[in-house]
Amino acid sequence: MQMPKRSSLFFTIALLIFYFLSIISRFMSHQLSNQQLIQIADEFGTPVYIYHAEKIADQYKKLTKAFKKIDAKFFYACKALTNINILKWMKHLGASLDCVSITICIVRRYYGK
Repeated sequence: MQMPKRSSLFFTIALLIFYFLSIISRFMSHQLSNQQLIQIADEFGTPVYIYHAEKIADQYKKLTKAFKKIDAKFFYACKALTNINILKWMKHLGASLDCVSITICIVRRYYGK
């Protein structure tokens, strides 16, 4: 079996990361009650987005474990979600960023990679 070119492998892995992060909400191990959601909305206003950092880390670990036998570098497709805290979390986990526009490159510079 021939290995894909490195650039296409990076693109494929970036898409996989996006896919895993996009389905996280379906598999959250902890759900917030209506009362907790109302309290969060009262404190932070709406719209408000809530992310499960531990689940993101778990999914990223599964991804890196699945590709541990090859020399793979993982890129988060930040076009999908440019929340700076998610970008910092992905950096903390070991992912790089996949940038497709000048705006994303500016975000990347702030992100520190």
